[in-house]
Amino acid sequence: MYTVVVENNGSQHYRATSRGYEFLMGQGGANPVETLLAGLSACVAHHVLSRLIARQIAFAALVVKADAELEEDGLAIARVGLCIDLRDAAMTTAERDDLAAQARLCPLYNTLAKAAAMEIVCRSVGP
Repeated sequence: MYTVVVENNGSQHYRATSRGYEFLMGQGGANPVETLLAGLSACVAHHVLSRLIARQIAFAALVVKADAELEEDGLAIARVGLCIDLRDAAMTTAERDDLAAQARLCPLYNTLAKAAAMEIVCRSVGP
């Protein structure tokens, strides 16, 4: 089970606490949608990293970028795009497809995929 507590003292800052760790959201920082995308990106990165290690695929850096578009009324996310960049990694198309499949094991990805259009692009960025 996961638990997060968000506190606000009347300002435009929201303090989130989970398992003793704190971070701020709001004015001057990430908003709640950006925080959701950060969690999604970290979850996807975790799953991709585990596959990279298991397959012994060498890389210099793993970067996951998420972007989202809201519905026209601004009340829901309409689309989420994920781009997985592996810096200095030589990979085949099959390996990239395998990493995208591994990324889809993220529970946040699956939760959002039930509600919004989701796309994953996996690429290697060489020197």
